[in-house]
Order: sequence, then structure tokens, then C-alpha cells
Amino acid sequence: MSAVIAILLCYPLVELLAFMCVVFMVGWWPALAILILSIPIGWALVKRALSQLSESGYQDETLRSQFANTYPRTRISRAASIFASGILFMIPGFVTDLVAVALLVPGIRKPLGRLAESLLSSRGWLRQQQGPTPFDATIVTSSVIKRTDSTY
Repeated sequence: MSAVIAILLCYPLVELLAFMCVVFMVGWWPALAILILSIPIGWALVKRALSQLSESGYQDETLRSQFANTYPRTRISRAASIFASGILFMIPGFVTDLVAVALLVPGIRKPLGRLAESLLSSRGWLRQQQGPTPFDATIVTSSVIKRTDSTY
């Protein structure tokens, strides 16, 4: 608990120090422009991550994975890292932007995803379903026919 408090107290100082370093390297206005332009970039990344998990692209893979007793880890972890990256881009600061860029690099994203998955599963926040699922049944594909006349 004390480590979390220490991190929360030190974070603004680290961000201020990083901002001053960037100001000394590129100037005041370009540094401010970078901070302001990172907000719409973050918003676009959040929208992209949410659209990847929307009903149209997520539903079929989710049903298939539930029948196989797994969940679509790659799609969910990719969208989660893009979502986290977008949130970090929207938080003003160069350290958070650096972490956000790191989350977008696949070579860094995969080990971080495995680390997050192991941490979440060790704390009991992530459970893999074992055994039969409630969806153990035959999938029947069909189409809906809309009746155009008013007589029944």
C-alpha cells in the first residue's frame, strides 16, 4: 500500500521533470503541442479498440471460442493494450506517452500481456473456464424472413 502511495506522489514529479527535459530539447510551444495532439490520438486509439470488440466482429469469435472452452485471448489482449495505450495517450505527460507507445509495439505488447495475464490469474481476477460451457449445443445457421403483407 505504501508503494502505491509513493508512486502516486512521485508520478507528477517525474512527469514535470520529463516535460522540462522536452521543453529544453524542442522548446515550449512544440512540447505543449505534442501534449495537446496526443489527446486526439488517444481518443482514436480508444475508439479503434472498442470497435474491435464491437458486436459485429466479436460475437462470432466469442461463440466459437466458448464452444472450444477458451476465450479469444489474442483479440481481447490486442484490443485491451490498444485501449490502455489510448487512455495513456489522453493523460497529459511524456512518460505516459512513452508507455503508450511501448504498448503499441507488438514485441513489447506480447510479454506485457503475458505478465498482466499471469498477475490477473494469480490474484483470481481472471479465471479460465474448465469443463463444459453453457453453450454446448449444435449451432444452427438460419435467416429471418420478414413478412411484407399484413394478413396472417
